[in-house]
Amino acid sequence: MGLNLEQKQAVVAEVAKVVAGAQAIIMVENRGMPVADMTQLRAKARASGVYLGTEEDRWDDLAGDVRAAADALLEEIRAAAGS
Repeated sequence: MGLNLEQKQAVVAEVAKVVAGAQAIIMVENRGMPVADMTQLRAKARASGVYLGTEEDRWDDLAGDVRAAADALLEEIRAAAGS
């Protein structure tokens, strides 16, 4: 079941907040990873101060909105760097 507009906006706002404060962003496909392994990875990430978010299949719904937020962030970085 897809997200409604309000739910999409909330997820995009959460992702944008994390992205705005990030030094690096890495997105991976973790389909097929056992739950126990993902739980262990989350614990290690948290202990290292790394945000590990799982958006499941919602990325398909959010791809356009996330891309727009990433493009806007890239423009802000370029402007701050003077290029």
